[in-house]
Amino acid sequence: MDDNTLFQEVKAECSVTWDNEQTNKRLETIIKDGKAEFKNDFGLEPIPDSGIAHRLFLAYCKYRYFDQYEDFKVNYKEDIIDLRIGYEIQEYEKEQEATLSWRDMYHFGRNS
Repeated sequence: MDDNTLFQEVKAECSVTWDNEQTNKRLETIIKDGKAEFKNDFGLEPIPDSGIAHRLFLAYCKYRYFDQYEDFKVNYKEDIIDLRIGYEIQEYEKEQEATLSWRDMYHFGRNS
């Protein structure tokens, strides 16, 4: 998803119908911070176009815009945990693949 489309979606999610530099700058900062947080916490880069991660990102931006970040963490706790578990599983699988050598795979195949 390109940055302008994401910006417009976040703007709509926050019910911002006006266009002024200060508001736009604030939304851009929230989006930038959110992207960094979602990359760090969930390995998401770029933000998906749809699905739970996309909806969670929009909600994150909305709560940040209205200075309710702590409420976001409480209200979306289950979704945050689900997304985090999915990320941890992906990272574990990558780690396992990286540590498995060709020799190990050869012996594994012969023993089965």
